[in-house]
Amino acid sequence: MWLAAIRGGGVAGGMAWLMLGQALMYLAYAAIALLFVAVTRNMASALSMAGLYAGTSLAFSGATFPLQGAPWFSRLWSELLPFTAYLKLQAQQLDIGSPLSVSAWPLAILSLFTLIAGTVGIVLMARATRDPVAWGRQ
Repeated sequence: MWLAAIRGGGVAGGMAWLMLGQALMYLAYAAIALLFVAVTRNMASALSMAGLYAGTSLAFSGATFPLQGAPWFSRLWSELLPFTAYLKLQAQQLDIGSPLSVSAWPLAILSLFTLIAGTVGIVLMARATRDPVAWGRQ
């Protein structure tokens, strides 16, 4: 909203695609946090992992530091972050006005983050609820 309405830059593409992308990004991070909770079975550890994972988003997404010429780990980590896909979508829709056929790829990646992490997290949580004693084990 700041960039488009208040600052007056406008939206070159579709505001609906930006809003969908943002919702998918938030869902992706929530699904990944669920996965961390399901894997660790410890809320404190899962929140720490989620904070470290999400906290690296700005630095490794290419938004603050360029990824061209970066080490392979930096480029790989960048692709493992939902924020990277959202930034591509934001550039395509906010600044460039790309057609949906171009922006479908970042939207699909955000959907995959949500579906894969969410499904695995739900399955693991369902298994854990069948064995509540396991939640006490470390």
